[in-house]
Amino acid sequence: AVGADESAAPDAPLTQPAKRSVWGAVDVWHERLGNGFVRTVDRFDRFFGDEALREYNEGCYFNIGLGLEWDRDEGPSLANNFDIRLAMPNLDNRIQFFLDSLTRAEDPQDISPILDSVRDIEPDAGMRYILTRGDRAWISTDAGIRFANPLQLYGKLRGRYTAPLPPWELRLSETLMWFTSDGFGSLSEVQFNRIL
Repeated sequence: AVGADESAAPDAPLTQPAKRSVWGAVDVWHERLGNGFVRTVDRFDRFFGDEALREYNEGCYFNIGLGLEWDRDEGPSLANNFDIRLAMPNLDNRIQFFLDSLTRAEDPQDISPILDSVRDIEPDAGMRYILTRGDRAWISTDAGIRFANPLQLYGKLRGRYTAPLPPWELRLSETLMWFTSDGFGSLSEVQFNRIL
């Protein structure tokens, strides 16, 4: 019995690393393929995703948009926007710094409305604090500056509640805002979404 164990011992180290290297290569290949697939889906989702959902983003992102919009009554317009979100990971991503801007030029064939719309950019810069975040409820507050003429300070309180009604989902959103020059305002939204 001792002789059989001694003869088996030299073979064991030769077969184990070979098995490990094959499965290790498969694991590395699987991880790269999986991560590449997930990144592609994320990029696609961000490109075609709902703009309203970007308000509830918890991480950092940088988004630039340039394109034509068509309205049946107004005709074509050129729309540009950029959004920057910097989340603070050491603060559990509850605090974000942001810079947002949106411009529209009514006649994309003429250069002067485009230049006028660029001159009239009124970007918002500020800080967001996320009070509550979850699958059902989300509450956040913003404080910032709108670089308009005149310059305005503002505050926003934003809330969302999502109720699952399979296969539907009901999403209720409310935004209360206050600007130093424009005063108080609110925006209410009700969405019914269906999983396809």
